Amino acid sequence: MLRRFFTTSCTNTYALKLKDQLNLAVQRNKKPVDFAKLNKIRQKKLNEKNMRKVTRVSAKAIVEKELKRTFAEDEKIGPDTHFSDEELDTLLRNKNIRLKYTILGTSGNQIKDSLLVQKDVEKFLVRNEIKKAIALARLARFQGVFAYGSIMKHLLNQGKLNSSLDLFNDIKKWGYQPDGRTLNILFSGFANYKDPSTGDSKISSNHAERLHFILSRALEKKQSNLSIIHINSAMKAFRQAKRPDLAIDTFNKISELKESSLMPDIRTYTELFSSLRIKNSDLEKSIAMADKVFERIQSNKFIEIDERLITAYSSVFFFTDDLRLKARALLIFRQWFRVCNLETMNDTIDIKKAHAWKLTPGSKTLPNDIDLEELLLPSDFVNKKKSKRFEPSDVIVKRYDSLCDLLGLKNDYLDPSDRKKNAGNEGTKTKPNSSKRNDKPSSSKTHAIDQQIEGATNFRIRNFV
Repeated sequence: MLRRFFTTSCTNTYALKLKDQLNLAVQRNKKPVDFAKLNKIRQKKLNEKNMRKVTRVSAKAIVEKELKRTFAEDEKIGPDTHFSDEELDTLLRNKNIRLKYTILGTSGNQIKDSLLVQKDVEKFLVRNEIKKAIALARLARFQGVFAYGSIMKHLLNQGKLNSSLDLFNDIKKWGYQPDGRTLNILFSGFANYKDPSTGDSKISSNHAERLHFILSRALEKKQSNLSIIHINSAMKAFRQAKRPDLAIDTFNKISELKESSLMPDIRTYTELFSSLRIKNSDLEKSIAMADKVFERIQSNKFIEIDERLITAYSSVFFFTDDLRLKARALLIFRQWFRVCNLETMNDTIDIKKAHAWKLTPGSKTLPNDIDLEELLLPSDFVNKKKSKRFEPSDVIVKRYDSLCDLLGLKNDYLDPSDRKKNAGNEGTKTKPNSSKRNDKPSSSKTHAIDQQIEGATNFRIRNFV
């Protein structure tokens, strides 16, 4: 009974007090305080404050406390203030985001605009303040992805290849997906990099391996922003790093994926042939792959064959130390370039009549017991449609002349102007051929080449009619 009386008494007292307050509020025409709304207003003001930089006085006081050093009285803390790398790292570790705005010369509203972030990053790059540029891009989160590409390009232009790879890996660690532009900057930057002093490519094998790892992971995850343009640049970079094995591996991977955005184009095939040319191991496998791929190219209606592709394809055979493969290179020249007249195209190439002593012995040869009829494309399939021949470049003309000299053949090439003058004439103007020279070296020097000829007793190459 006591408990019931006590509860009722307290409740009535509270109700009376609340009633009095409401009556008083009505008499004075006042509305009750909406604490939820009040909290929203306070939070909004706090957010607006956090979007602004700290005042210069406050920034100076915080920086002096963090770095334990004093600044001149008239010195202002801002994006132009010079800090050492260690000092900048210390300040950026501070949790006061408004201080970071002051140091980097930005604000909470500005970092929401990727264009403004890009402009501010470029200002830092002009002064070569890489750390500040990266810090600003990272502070902008997803709005800084575009700026990362500009930073990476700056590093590559300065020859800081390792730093550019490190930045790319950091971007992924921070949870951001590099866009297509960033991928293009990375791969094309390595592909086109030249040492400023020598003009030569200075991409090391280690650089190529790191780049290959990045590309392989992207292929495994099937990144939507990865295209055949990136593949082509990466393959060129691998070739220039003298790692044709990585370029060939990349080609095999995209062939297995069969993604529409990664379908090989003419540049992809050109890079593949260029890589097969410089591959020193397993010549038989390289030759077989070159012919298999070239046969596929000729059947692909979306590939428009050009002279660069044929030059790269022929180089797989030309840059060997095997007379039989040299003869195949000459066949490719005749069927794809206007280096001879139609009558010469039908001539038979007899390896046994070659001036073998003019070939420098080397390791890029095939075993004598290999059946080239099974290994190589049939001669009629070298130019399957037989509807196109290109004007040869100076490089092709020189290579063709050297093969004619080596194989003991007459070079009847005419440049376009001479060809017009001699149109309709049966005779053709020939270039001087040094095949009559008898500067044959000692038999010991040509022992390996003699073995090639002995192993090719019945080997002939017939051009199409």
